[in-house]
Amino acid sequence: MEVAAWSASLAAARVGETFFAQHEAAVALCETRFALLTQKRLIWGVLRSLGDFSLAHAINQLRRASFVSP
Repeated sequence: MEVAAWSASLAAARVGETFFAQHEAAVALCETRFALLTQKRLIWGVLRSLGDFSLAHAINQLRRASFVSP
């Protein structure tokens, strides 16, 4: 949704109407990062560093510390 259209909808909104945040950009960023890292066969390390499958211990070569910037 474009910013101009969104701001116009705010001006025309009735009092008490609820607006929900758009999360499309964050989802696209995660999908891109996920896809790029799976190409390098580091899928379990990626999922572990993102917090998903936190009980999984399978990792090919790099450790979680390699994904965290200093």
